[in-house]
Amino acid sequence: MKRRNFVALAGSGILAASCKTGAAVGPANEPNLIRPSALKEGDVVGLVTPGFPTAEEDFQRAIEQIKNWGFVPKLADNVNRQFGYLAGTDRARARDLMDMFRDQEVKAIWCIRGGYGCTRILPMLDFNVIKQNPKILIGYSDITALHLAIYQQTGLVTFHGPVATSEFNDYTLTQSLPLLMGQWKENQSIGLSDSNIEKGKENSTYQYQVLKSGRATGVLTGGNLSLVSAMAGTPYLPSFANKLVFLEDIGERPYRIDRMLVQLLQSTDIEKAAGFILGIFADCEPSASGRDFSVRQLLEQHLVPLKTPVVYGFSFGHIDDQCTLPLGIEASMDTAKKEIRLLSNPVQ
Repeated sequence: MKRRNFVALAGSGILAASCKTGAAVGPANEPNLIRPSALKEGDVVGLVTPGFPTAEEDFQRAIEQIKNWGFVPKLADNVNRQFGYLAGTDRARARDLMDMFRDQEVKAIWCIRGGYGCTRILPMLDFNVIKQNPKILIGYSDITALHLAIYQQTGLVTFHGPVATSEFNDYTLTQSLPLLMGQWKENQSIGLSDSNIEKGKENSTYQYQVLKSGRATGVLTGGNLSLVSAMAGTPYLPSFANKLVFLEDIGERPYRIDRMLVQLLQSTDIEKAAGFILGIFADCEPSASGRDFSVRQLLEQHLVPLKTPVVYGFSFGHIDDQCTLPLGIEASMDTAKKEIRLLSNPVQ
């Protein structure tokens, strides 16, 4: 995803100095799982902008959508401010998020949009407060940084899904609200969007492709590839060992995707993942020069040799039809059945 990346410490003099002094870098032990309470009609939903600001018309649409679903929107203090390309200063955005976790009236936190900026506020978050006040957090793109850090530091299940300004078509809505409201049946599966299946007949970017067949079970983790790779070497990135890792991106040249995958393979334990579920890598096509690799070729080069199931084209990410994936919940993947099956309810 095109953004000014948070620079990972790996390979820098800062990291080298930290290692010499014995400072911990990278994931700690797996945290104890915390499930947030399910949303109910009439609940208050906090709206925050932890990254980029949003246009006024999108901002109003987010409010109306929350109301239409039977919830009561509550706006963060700095929700519509602007500081350069950010929605307020780092401290203001971090304070907004923490205020929503502290607010006993707020039952869920829905990010209005992503963009860039979430990695900047991670050191300013009080993870003890978040752990003591568990609640639903949902969003995607740059929100990946919050998902990974909060799970790693607290064990709280969060939700990689549409932001509040997303266009909620039938697929996106039915793959999000039931999950958040505790209406997801045990062992219910998440399948592909019919619309994306149709698009895949004409456009290989949307085509479901089995790169290495098989079945696997593991805890879900992942998100936007740019954010996941940018967090390598920090204390906010969970271990990938025995996990089902889902990744997606948009608007990246193939060489940048190549570089991010190499970074993860060389600086994390991602080679120990149980399986890989790749979303739609929109607008990441090779150039007309003929010298670029395709996204599929890069995935085949870097992930297929790991000898775990790998699929491309699942319905999540920067697309109209996107499902919601709960980080921290055990799930299974079956490349032949084209589904992800959640093995427990992500809310209580």
